[in-house]
Amino acid sequence: MRNSRETAKHLLGTVLWPFPTKLVSKFMIGGKRGLILMFHYIGKPLIDGAGNDLFLELAEFRRVLDFVATKLCPLEPLEFLSGLQNENLPRGATLLTFDDCTERTVHAALPEMLDRSLRGCFFANHGLIDAGRTVPCLELMRICAECRPGRYELAWPRGMVIEMANESSRAKAYKALWPGILACPSSRHEQAFASLRFDFSVGRELSADTRLASWQALERLDATGMLVANHTPFHSTVEADGLDQFTRDVAEGYAVFSERFKSSCRVFCYPYGRTVDATPETAARLKKLRTDFAFVTQGGIARADQAGMLGLRREGAVYTSGSTKLAPLLACIR
Repeated sequence: MRNSRETAKHLLGTVLWPFPTKLVSKFMIGGKRGLILMFHYIGKPLIDGAGNDLFLELAEFRRVLDFVATKLCPLEPLEFLSGLQNENLPRGATLLTFDDCTERTVHAALPEMLDRSLRGCFFANHGLIDAGRTVPCLELMRICAECRPGRYELAWPRGMVIEMANESSRAKAYKALWPGILACPSSRHEQAFASLRFDFSVGRELSADTRLASWQALERLDATGMLVANHTPFHSTVEADGLDQFTRDVAEGYAVFSERFKSSCRVFCYPYGRTVDATPETAARLKKLRTDFAFVTQGGIARADQAGMLGLRREGAVYTSGSTKLAPLLACIR
């Protein structure tokens, strides 16, 4: 069942699209302003109430793509980015982006996009792929979803006690544990999750909806005209890893992706996309690495004259197609 925020967003999108949102899309998006839509995972939430806005069910994803293809002006990634940089985007210009590249999302999204002649940008974590791991939020959701009901005293975080009884308690457990994961350096994630799996008696094997796409799947994206780009090896952040390590991680990503994929353009997406990471100091490091374009997750319109090409804002495509119809309006008023 949707919570009140999801329901309100869905209804507003359905009601407002025919008039104000449609006008915004037609007259306020274009030139030096573009709409970048952000997707994470196609499928149902692993735990109801924990990161619901990261998930979009397949039927709704199809409706979102239909909406984008018929009502907006979707462009191929480099066409959009070049137009934004040169301040000559067409009216309604829209770019589709996908974070993390889970197996289920890539396999579901690719045929739907090709059927509609759409192209997008997919951000992947090469270190997690090679290690057979997944991104931190999905790993934590999986652990909380799969553990049996009971009372758990955890070795990490030290002294924390978790009660698992129902869906609500699982969402509560996720929210209690997530700040510790977010603050943990990415080099220690594997150890932290191993401790949690042991204490919750959850196996290491990933579920079908948490596995990351294989290199073969990413190569298929590249071969069909999608842009596969750098998301750091292990979903790194400046705040947790430090600026120097973060810089090394981004550089490693460029080295790996330039060998595997045909694009010479250096495109980067901040994991979590927070302003605490996307600082002027970080942008300076990205510039030294010859980064052409970088994305945050902060909502809003992408503008050539705002944060430049290294802090491009994106608006989430979340919950439902009705909710996504609000994205152009929300992006322009944030």
